[in-house]
Amino acid sequence: MELCVSYQYQIKKDNLTQLYQLANTDYQGTFNRIARDTILKVASDYTAPQYWTDRKSIAERMMKELNQQLNEVFAR
Repeated sequence: MELCVSYQYQIKKDNLTQLYQLANTDYQGTFNRIARDTILKVASDYTAPQYWTDRKSIAERMMKELNQQLNEVFAR
């Protein structure tokens, strides 16, 4: 099965110093790695038929967990 997803992020401007200390200027690579890993982790919890019957709830869970992970690296 192949998933095609897109996401947008917003950097928390109050945490720019912490983000720079974490990722220097490669924050986009960090965000992309987190997004890929989080989405794959959630995706592995479902069977292929569930993507037809529960698409909305799967997408909502992916978004919720991705937001939690990005929050840890000063983004949303």
